[in-house]
Amino acid sequence: MVANPIKLLLKLAIFSAILATPIPMLSPAEAAERYSLVIPSGNLSQSISRLSSQSGASIGSVDVSLNDYRASALRGKYTLRQALKKLLRNTDLDFVVLNERTARIIRRPARTVARPVSKKQEPGRGKSAVQAPPTTNIETPIIVVTASKQGSPLKDFAGSAVIVDIATAGQVAESEGLEGLISRLPTTAQTNLGLGRNKLFLRGIADSSLIGTTQSTIGLYMDETRLSYSGSNPDLRTYDQSRVEVLEGPQGTLFGAGTIGGIIKIVTNKPEPDAVSGAVWSSLGASEGGGASYDLASMVNLPVNENLAVRAVGYYQHDGGYIDDVGRDLNNVNSSEVFGGRLALRYQNRDNWIVDLNLLHQSNETRDGQYSERDQLERTRSSLVAQPFDGDFSSGSLTASKQWDKFKLISSLAYVEQRNFSTFDASILSPTMAAMTFNEEIKGNLLTHETRLSWRSDSGHSAVVGIAYLDNRDIVTLEMGTPDAPERLSQTENDNLEAALFGEASYQVSDDITASLGGRLAYSKSVAEVVIDGGQELDPSRARVRLLPKAALAWKPDSNGLIYASYQEGFRSGGISIGLGANNPITQFASDTIQTSEAGIKIGRRADSRFSADFAFFYSKWNNIQADLIDEAGFPRTTNIGNGLVYGVSLGANWAVTDHLSVYGRYFANESELTEAAANFVVGDESRLPNIAEMGANVGWVWALALSDNRELTFQSDIRYVGTSQLGIDPFLSLEQGKYVLVNSSAQYQINQWKFSLNVNNLFNSEANSFALGNPFSVADGLQITPLRPRTVTLGVKVKL
Repeated sequence: MVANPIKLLLKLAIFSAILATPIPMLSPAEAAERYSLVIPSGNLSQSISRLSSQSGASIGSVDVSLNDYRASALRGKYTLRQALKKLLRNTDLDFVVLNERTARIIRRPARTVARPVSKKQEPGRGKSAVQAPPTTNIETPIIVVTASKQGSPLKDFAGSAVIVDIATAGQVAESEGLEGLISRLPTTAQTNLGLGRNKLFLRGIADSSLIGTTQSTIGLYMDETRLSYSGSNPDLRTYDQSRVEVLEGPQGTLFGAGTIGGIIKIVTNKPEPDAVSGAVWSSLGASEGGGASYDLASMVNLPVNENLAVRAVGYYQHDGGYIDDVGRDLNNVNSSEVFGGRLALRYQNRDNWIVDLNLLHQSNETRDGQYSERDQLERTRSSLVAQPFDGDFSSGSLTASKQWDKFKLISSLAYVEQRNFSTFDASILSPTMAAMTFNEEIKGNLLTHETRLSWRSDSGHSAVVGIAYLDNRDIVTLEMGTPDAPERLSQTENDNLEAALFGEASYQVSDDITASLGGRLAYSKSVAEVVIDGGQELDPSRARVRLLPKAALAWKPDSNGLIYASYQEGFRSGGISIGLGANNPITQFASDTIQTSEAGIKIGRRADSRFSADFAFFYSKWNNIQADLIDEAGFPRTTNIGNGLVYGVSLGANWAVTDHLSVYGRYFANESELTEAAANFVVGDESRLPNIAEMGANVGWVWALALSDNRELTFQSDIRYVGTSQLGIDPFLSLEQGKYVLVNSSAQYQINQWKFSLNVNNLFNSEANSFALGNPFSVADGLQITPLRPRTVTLGVKVKL
């Protein structure tokens, strides 16, 4: 009911965005992105941190103690350059804007230094700043982790967090979707069943490679909206989005149920009430031995008045297939299409209230499965029927926020609908091997609300307190029979509710030590209902109150380093599962819980550091693990498989070798095992938890050269290694996958508002098995593999209007 008007409005937004994008070309100054800013007067360091948080820009400083200055209040629509000019007014500081998302604060040359500050004069009240000549020094920027809900600077965050700036990740990053963007991080893993039907995992916390009735192990957010509770990742496209924040490890204290592996938060660009602007993306790609791919996207930002603006994004994407099916004599059967868009309205008044209304819709459609078989030619299989997938995702949210001097209030209400329909070839179950299909439809409805108040002082203390409510309902319908007349087997409904009070506070014990404590008091209730054709019904429910604690301690031994230790907990609610096989009755599966301890080191915190690195060790105890499994015939079931341990290390480094060349690398190694199997569960050949490689790594480099004030040339390359993992832990899924190297390279040329790109993915055309599942009814024979997309060359263009 809610999804239909959302879908209708978004379809109108998509076409209006594509057709009504303003045509006149703007000057570089006019084309600069503007941000809605609400920054109270106060300490300059805190003002710069708020500017970075509200604009998504990276702002560094060179040999400058920002705490020694005060800044005036700032409210309205500003470009990054305009905002910095006003904040640094009447100081002896200046700035250099390296690009629209990166700036550096510097001291003015000695000949223009402001007069000394007298004892009676407030710090920072000198002469006006004078524009300094640009330099090419590279420094670590001030980046704020908004997912911490306290606006913590990344360099001071006592935990493992990675922020991916979409604007600097390469043009393909905007069109390849969330999964393609975060796949470069070794601590992330995902299944590869196909577009819109994959599961994401963080830091080795993986329950199963199958989609079933269990809750997700990560929390997926867009701004303040929780996008999912269970089921698959919708793989949203990232056009006109700012960045992606990844918080690793349980986040139950601040985010509640289903965040036992971590948080992934997408931060979007917001409507701007004082400038008409737009952008167009387009690309054309060719995969070796496969079909052509192409995409078209557009964004338009339209001010209504000085307080109200609308921003609309629309996109269409076609990915050519590359799998052949000899059983039906078809080529490139696994082509897919994505159609979607976002519509955002922002209202901001003179009392610093901001109200955001956001609507989102994306449809994913795949013609057929993307797996092949080992006994056929490369990227080829044989099947009797098509195995398509169709998915729809819609959401609507309303968020209100207000910024005071040291306080920020945020209240959000969101509703999400998701529907996935999958078809599998079940002909192997037919006594005569006649064509037979198995259909699975999963519908999910999610309602969430959160109101929180955060506070941050000039001395470094901070706190957040809030209330949260969540209600999620999943309905799973299973059918099997002939392709034109399948019969319903069962229908399961799981309803999970959570109401919580949460809080966290960080106290500056001394200049170099910060202690944090937090907790979440959560009431959760799960209700399940099962209807099987033939009249059997079951309607169980359970309720529980939990206290999820959090503690962290951070020590700064010097201005360049940080050492921290933390402890967090998380949980997932239980539910009910139907066993369709002869020996699989209707069962309830219980909640699972996780406790994680972590210790880490960060170096390169100084703004002028050319080298930065981080190291973390973690140890997780996972009790009563929920998992989606299949029986020997291929039918799905969900159960608790027992207790396990997950522990490992992660390491990352960035080095600005020269003013033009930067190199980076990340490494992840982990051990996971089921230490104590449940009484009703039989372990396969390996006790390792599924889908997580023992080791993963990536290294890359970026070389950028400014040819002139309005022209820039960039080359970059990334090499990723994915170690060996197994499909599942039960006897029917102990199949090996992974163990491959993937190389991607790109070149970009930017002139004024135009950006041209050339990208080559899977440079050496690896045919490695990324995932050992395509059809659950025949996976046990060990022949199925999911090969990587073959070498693909893509030409792209983006223009800002």
